[in-house]
Amino acid sequence: MTVALQSKQPSCLHAGTPLKRVKLAVYYEAMNADSAAYIVNQLASNYHILEDFAEVDLVPYGSTVHDAKADTYKCSLGEAQCISNKYQALVIDAYINKPKNGEPINGPHRAVTFVSCMFQSTIGNIFGALEKCSNSMLKGNDYKQFIEQLKQGSKSATLKKVFADMTAKTTKVAAKGLTRIPTVTINGKIDYGATDDLLGTVCSQLPAYAKPKACTKTNVTVLYEPLDHRTRTFFLETLKPVFRHLHGLINLQLLPGGRTINVQGSELMCPGADRTHRQNHCDAMKWQACVLDHFWQYGDNYTDPVRREIFDFIVCMLKNKEMKSVPTLVDSCSKEYIDDKAWALIKNNCFSKPAGEAVLRGYLDETKALLANVEHRDFPIVIVDGAELADHKTMRTHICDLIVRRLGYSFDWTSF
Repeated sequence: MTVALQSKQPSCLHAGTPLKRVKLAVYYEAMNADSAAYIVNQLASNYHILEDFAEVDLVPYGSTVHDAKADTYKCSLGEAQCISNKYQALVIDAYINKPKNGEPINGPHRAVTFVSCMFQSTIGNIFGALEKCSNSMLKGNDYKQFIEQLKQGSKSATLKKVFADMTAKTTKVAAKGLTRIPTVTINGKIDYGATDDLLGTVCSQLPAYAKPKACTKTNVTVLYEPLDHRTRTFFLETLKPVFRHLHGLINLQLLPGGRTINVQGSELMCPGADRTHRQNHCDAMKWQACVLDHFWQYGDNYTDPVRREIFDFIVCMLKNKEMKSVPTLVDSCSKEYIDDKAWALIKNNCFSKPAGEAVLRGYLDETKALLANVEHRDFPIVIVDGAELADHKTMRTHICDLIVRRLGYSFDWTSF
């Protein structure tokens, strides 16, 4: 992705108001899958936006154990992880704590892209990966200098001090409740919202006049029928890749109701060729309505990773809809993507109770409020920023064009 940076300038009313930068720290460790996903997908991909509004610190320590008496370190994944942690600490010290200025690409930016490169490296040898990412992202003879300090080990005063600082920082935040890796602090406080949605959390800390355009997401509403073959094709071929790549830039709402006839006081009439198919469709809609209501829309259950799991649950149902009965299908997909306790709660308190039908009717009311003559429409239907698309197959290009105009991005959307 090639990014065209656009600085956000305060309006004339705020020209004399200094912007207080958000202090962001990421506590992670090398070779950790969750750290990799976070650094690559949230921090590095949004850094061109964050660097104007946040002071970023990286702490590559995680679950490392320090033997103070012997002054040695033990990493959960072995010596290669310790080597990578220490090397990254040296990079961070050189480019963030003592940023190398006077160059087009600033120090923190180099550090973030270097760490992201390491997590994406497919080179099996740790030194090969360090050398490749150093030569690509850092300057001059950095690789030789940092490797020399690693070879000196505890005899290197720089390495000893730098990693002692990382130890102290991690110990300090651990006292506040560090329970998972990565952990993110915003202005010195652990913020699990930032772990789940970094850009959104930083945006919430900024005054209105300073918010970049990236803080405004594109609203996408998809109205669909869970057992319809056209919905299956759309989700698998169009919506899934868009959601995977742009979930941080779109606000996706899913409404599983379609052409269902909803008359208060009467039985729901779901689409289908016969009574059995209509009942199966109603059950599939009710299950998805309960899951979306519990995890997608409201309160503490809503986080970005959870949304991705729920999206995968719905995709799982669509992929296998022809192969299994609805109860078997739901049971199989829930075991793969939804926590057992949460699933029991949904099953007992929503689907099996009148509440489940009430939730579905609520989604049907939303559908009817958005569309006229619902019973005679073809689904799925996509609405982007309030405008219905004439052809849902054009959703990807339409959304990407909007993002390009709003954010100034230039990227090849045909790659996904």
